[in-house]
Amino acid sequence: MTCLKVVPLIDDFADKCLAESLKESVRSHIDSCPECESKLNETQRLKTLLQRLAVPYPALIYFNEATDLILTRIADERRAHQEIH
Repeated sequence: MTCLKVVPLIDDFADKCLAESLKESVRSHIDSCPECESKLNETQRLKTLLQRLAVPYPALIYFNEATDLILTRIADERRAHQEIH
């Protein structure tokens, strides 16, 4: 395999969701290519950092407002449907 073929597969390789038929070829290339190995390491570091990010939980008002918007939209859709029929 070449870098041109491996680089687009690095993300899936890092996530361990690469097709079985490609895993060995990608691993073999990465083991012999410092540039692609570096890209894999960068990808893995980034994924680790992203997993550590705290995801803020929305305040209760968000859910209340979202519910109100959804219910209003449903009511509007029903009225529009009734006007057509």
